[in-house]
Amino acid sequence: MAPSVREPSPAASPERVRREELIRTATRRRDFPRREAQRRLQQKEARWAPIAYGFFLVAVALIFSVTYTTYAFSKYRGVILPSVFVDRTALSGMTSSQAYKEIDAKLAAIYGVPLRLQFRNHTWDPKRQEIGLQYDIQGTVNGAEAIGRDGPFLSNLIDRLPIHPTHEVPLLYKLDEAKLGAYLNHVVAPVVFHKSANAGLGISHTTWHVVLYHSHAGTELDVANSEQVAHDALGSLSKQVKTLQVVRVPPVVTDADARQVQTHAEAFLSNPPVMQIGKRVFVGSRYSFARMIHFSTKLGKHSAAIQMNVDSNEIHSYVAWLAYLVDRKPQNARLDFSAGRVTQIKARRTGRTLVQDTAYAKILAAVTALKPTARLRLPIVTTQPPFDQTNPGSLGITTLLATGSTSFQGASSVRTDAVSTIAGNLNNVVVTPGEDISFNQLVQTPIGWADQAYADSEAGTAGQPVPGDGGAMQQVATTFLRAFYKSGLQLKERHAHRFRLPWYEPPYGFDALVNPARSWDLVFHNNTGKYLILQTRVEPIRQELFIYVFGPKLGWKVAVDSFGRLTNVVKHGPPVERVDQSLAPQERKQVAWASDGGSTVLQRTITFANGNVKVDEIDTTYDPRAAVMAIGPAAATATPIPTITPTPSSKTKTNGTPGPSLTTTPQLTPSPTFSH
Repeated sequence: MAPSVREPSPAASPERVRREELIRTATRRRDFPRREAQRRLQQKEARWAPIAYGFFLVAVALIFSVTYTTYAFSKYRGVILPSVFVDRTALSGMTSSQAYKEIDAKLAAIYGVPLRLQFRNHTWDPKRQEIGLQYDIQGTVNGAEAIGRDGPFLSNLIDRLPIHPTHEVPLLYKLDEAKLGAYLNHVVAPVVFHKSANAGLGISHTTWHVVLYHSHAGTELDVANSEQVAHDALGSLSKQVKTLQVVRVPPVVTDADARQVQTHAEAFLSNPPVMQIGKRVFVGSRYSFARMIHFSTKLGKHSAAIQMNVDSNEIHSYVAWLAYLVDRKPQNARLDFSAGRVTQIKARRTGRTLVQDTAYAKILAAVTALKPTARLRLPIVTTQPPFDQTNPGSLGITTLLATGSTSFQGASSVRTDAVSTIAGNLNNVVVTPGEDISFNQLVQTPIGWADQAYADSEAGTAGQPVPGDGGAMQQVATTFLRAFYKSGLQLKERHAHRFRLPWYEPPYGFDALVNPARSWDLVFHNNTGKYLILQTRVEPIRQELFIYVFGPKLGWKVAVDSFGRLTNVVKHGPPVERVDQSLAPQERKQVAWASDGGSTVLQRTITFANGNVKVDEIDTTYDPRAAVMAIGPAAATATPIPTITPTPSSKTKTNGTPGPSLTTTPQLTPSPTFSH
């Protein structure tokens, strides 16, 4: 109760206490049912009781923990703790020997081949010895036993509680890294390796288009990753199948790179160059220019590219083909000598020649640049004939210099017609001063002559030899020889027949043999310094051939022995018979006639205007030949044909005063395609 303001201050009189303050009134007594001491005791108990209970509970817990720990550590003595696994194989509650046996039993099935590696459809089963693998079973068991025993006390205690973590103990092994690497590099890597292919270009030989060869990426084994894969698999008690990792190797030249070059090349081949040569225009073809190019891959240290290569040989061949179409030899006028006058029967023609070096350079530049629709002007050089076509009389041809003639009486119409055809090529031919006159070149044709034209063989009529169907070329060549030799021209090359042929005699040794296949030619040199003209005439009824040589008056006289001389005669042998299976039994047929061999000398005398005389000779040696009779197979009493060794058939001698010289090439062996 608050003090009254009228009451004196307690400080003023502390000794004085009012009675009512000490003695409670009846109304106030029920506010204090208990004693103050009891109340204070109760307050103290409410404050210290929880602490006492806490201490008690802690003491109880400690006692229980010590008791349980002692129990837990004694319970798993000598065995492996719960939830301890080696590759999902539980070792809980096992002793060391039991765990060893369990692991060893698991490994028994895979001990020889513990691992399988695979890549796509390839598999490898490396043996333990190949990779140097050794399992440490005891070490693995020791590791399992160490769970809950090694390490912090609390961790060991947790591992022994009813609720405890699971432990996976790795399977210990030893592996020879060198052997594993060698196995991967030498056994696995070559199979996995697939070389990358660069894109390429080529030319199709059917369509002559540029063909793209596609690129593809390669693969090679990731050895480091494969070693790790092997390690991961070897920590297992069961055979593991592991997929190997590979490294993708991209191509250096991609399809896109190749298509760029292909586009340029196709644009060029679709619109090849157009070539103007003189007044003629040639449009190139895809076929011709596609043959000139091919492609290759150029590899550098850090880059690669498709390179177009130009075939120079193909360009040269193409230029040569153009030259074949364009080139034209200058041709003298065809002249005729009649009644002492020269008349022009065919006008001359200027020649032209493609400048092949310049043409090659321009075509090479166009192909290298791959420039579509290029227009090339290829130069030509024109050449004039060696004389003026408007004045044939300026040639100075005024007289007949000599006549050569031969007879082929008894021959069939086949030989007569062939002689006329060949002689027609020599008619009205103009020979220029200083020219080497090649018989083979004068009679040549684009398609050539058949072998029969060169085979101067015999035929029989009433038991006598006559010219056969073949040999028309030798008939004309012999006549050609006589015409020019009588004209006084220098003989540079001449070949004679192997045997004497009666239709060429007399004179002796005045025949010629040509054979382009063996490079046998009949060549004169025009040492007159003047133009000459040839004319030919064939008498089919009398079967004679004439070749005339017209020219200016040369101031010399030529005399040739009309008969010649036959020296050192070699008699032929007795007749020879041989079996011919194509004949009927008892049939006989003469196939060769006897002729003596020996040496002949034909002399020519040239008398010059100054009185000098030049004498030269044509010396020829012929082989003897016995008659040959073919008989049917029933009369097989034939004797073998004797072997005749060929001897040089001709030689040349020159003597006398200065003038035209004479050289001849001796014939050593007969032609392989015919025999004379």
